[in-house]
Amino acid sequence: MLKQLPKDQRELIEERLTPHGARELEKDIGTEVTTHKRKGSHVEREVHPITKYYTRCLREMGSLSKTPTTARMPSPNQAWMEILKAKTEVGFMFDGEPTYTHPKIAQTVQYFGGWNKMIDEFGKPGTQQSTIRNRFVMAYKGLTDA
Repeated sequence: MLKQLPKDQRELIEERLTPHGARELEKDIGTEVTTHKRKGSHVEREVHPITKYYTRCLREMGSLSKTPTTARMPSPNQAWMEILKAKTEVGFMFDGEPTYTHPKIAQTVQYFGGWNKMIDEFGKPGTQQSTIRNRFVMAYKGLTDA
């Protein structure tokens, strides 16, 4: 049933419930269309399995505030603050890459050639902090909007 949903909804459900969790919800839902009469209403409505499934997924996912912050997309400013924090924690010359809270931050760092190249480029004499930040934020926005 998950395949019947639009791509963006499918991705959100898989992200928040995991693909296995989403498939587990399908097991309890039958394949037949049922009729349902709301309390106080005299009109019977058809309820399709996909509607039952989607409603169940929404209930299982709960509020967006319950989503772990690692699954949410950090704002450009939050991503920049992570870079500054990593710069002070691991320094300029670091073997490998620092750990980020979201893959898009890592993609942005890779856009600049990796951690060491990015820090090297951003650390050139005469480069203003605001220029560095703006370049990072624009690259991050470009990757997250795509």
